Amino acid sequence: MSKLLLQVCTAALALIPMVTGIVTLLGIRDPLYRPRALPESPVPDSNLRFFGGVWLGVGLGMLWLVPTIEYQGVAAWVGRSPGSGSARPPSRSWGSPCWS
Repeated sequence: MSKLLLQVCTAALALIPMVTGIVTLLGIRDPLYRPRALPESPVPDSNLRFFGGVWLGVGLGMLWLVPTIEYQGVAAWVGRSPGSGSARPPSRSWGSPCWS
């Protein structure tokens, strides 16, 4: 898969959580729940707003990932941090290993 195609697909997929996260931040009064005439209770309203903010953050995180694909390639998708040399966990630098 080319890096440009991966960037375009990631940007397109990032729009989904961003748009739905913004809509969900309206709580019970968002366009999806308004026709159902749900009672206004603070618990479901605050839960919807909270998870809408989390979903918006996921979309922004995906959008932030798009330019890094240019120099990281597919490694950006497998969860490797930019500064780490490999995808393996860091070794323990103190004491003996846990298996000995």
